[in-house]
Amino acid sequence: MATVVFSSFIQGYARCPEMEAPGNSVREVLENYFQEFLPVRSYIFDDQGCIRPRLAVFVDGVVVEDRIGLTDPVHLHARVFVQAMPIDLSMRPSDGDECQRQLECLNGRHVHRLQNFPVFSPLANFGDYQ
Repeated sequence: MATVVFSSFIQGYARCPEMEAPGNSVREVLENYFQEFLPVRSYIFDDQGCIRPRLAVFVDGVVVEDRIGLTDPVHLHARVFVQAMPIDLSMRPSDGDECQRQLECLNGRHVHRLQNFPVFSPLANFGDYQ
């Protein structure tokens, strides 16, 4: 089963401990997780069932590409990590200039490493976070 982990920032809003959950896609894994911890679902998904714009989901350090269907594959021993982000990750590719501008503003600041891949943290100066 995949291991689901939420950043400590998200854990500050809802009880969401690390837990293994079955599934072959990100959606399946998260929905199975939410069967045990239903209150956290509304912090992660909007009313359409999509990942909220300022959240990012990673599978083994790679950001999930399908933010709507969450169809990205998840293998048996995957690590699914959910983290709040300081930029809107739901921007369309046509918004590339704005997305690039936001990333450049963050360049060199608020960068935290999780298993050797960059993750931007909104709490870079406030201590305990993942």
